[in-house]
Amino acid sequence: MTPSSATDRRSTAGHEFLDAVVEALPLAVVAVDADGRIARVNAGAESLFGYSRDDIVGSSIELLVPFGMLTGREDVLNEYVHDRDALVTECVARRNDGGEIWVELTLNSLELTHGVGSLITIRPSGEHQQISDRLAILEAFVETSEDAVFSQDTDGLITTWNRSSERIFGYPRDEILGQPSMMLFPEHLRNETEEVFDTVMAGDRVDHYETEIKRKDGMPIPISLSLCPLFQANGLLTASVLIARDVTEQRLAQATLAEIETRIREGEALAHVGSWLWDVRTGTVQWTDELHRIHGVDPLDFEGTLDAHIDRIHAEDQARVWRGLTAAVASGHPFEDEYRIIRPGGELRWVFARAEPTVGSAGDVVGLRGISQDVTDRRR
Repeated sequence: MTPSSATDRRSTAGHEFLDAVVEALPLAVVAVDADGRIARVNAGAESLFGYSRDDIVGSSIELLVPFGMLTGREDVLNEYVHDRDALVTECVARRNDGGEIWVELTLNSLELTHGVGSLITIRPSGEHQQISDRLAILEAFVETSEDAVFSQDTDGLITTWNRSSERIFGYPRDEILGQPSMMLFPEHLRNETEEVFDTVMAGDRVDHYETEIKRKDGMPIPISLSLCPLFQANGLLTASVLIARDVTEQRLAQATLAEIETRIREGEALAHVGSWLWDVRTGTVQWTDELHRIHGVDPLDFEGTLDAHIDRIHAEDQARVWRGLTAAVASGHPFEDEYRIIRPGGELRWVFARAEPTVGSAGDVVGLRGISQDVTDRRR
């Protein structure tokens, strides 16, 4: 073997070793010739950009990294190459699917047979990627929110509009963007709403403002509106975010509950039956209005404890009732008793009481829920 052939083999082996190292690197590596054309890429570049190497070798580096857009000058790559010093910078790169990603570039000059090219190593920019990920999460949250989430600029014009905004207000996104947000409110509420908007534009938050909006079809919808100002880094207010929650079902539920409570109070009064609740964990006892009337006690004068509940019972019956209540909690069995109570003026009345245990999520008894009926006339 001649010395020259041995040298050639070592050189070939060295190149093969370097090729293997470049292929194994977890970074994208792109070699660019003196004309700005991609001469070679590794597997990391194929993975990052979504191209096969056959698709991009021979193409301009601008296919992947728009240097011209980065600085506004197309010769920037040549300047970097001829500077001979390694350059590390960040910019937006383009993927084969059209997506854009922030990347960190390291550029080094590369001596080639036909001039000076460049060797570029590329990795996703961690900070920008984290920001992009967070923004993607926020966008997904906004789009899947059951609340209407939209924004307006300092002129009060709508700039963003999520899907729930379309559902609640009835306006499609392409129709409402650029329109004044005040058009969403009925005429008789606009002066009041403008005052709320002025508060936000002055830099203050507004939470859970109860108002009404007017859908595109003219139907009024009650909403709970929260508004938050947005500021630039220099403290200048640039926009505000509005979150509107449709409270129609809540209002209906409140009205239904109020009606049920009214009927219960009327029924209790007719039957002379009051309800009570003992919460063992807190030691509190709650009485309904009719139970206060049965005992002749003003609601403000009732301490709301088990001791206060027992104190209204005749002294000769207190111990028995106490034992019955605590035994019901301990055993999980219903409580039932008939005993005497003493009203504040000294009048004696008879009361029949019955209660069922209240069971917590762990299966243990956490209290009693009962009724008490004035049976004085029956006893007489």
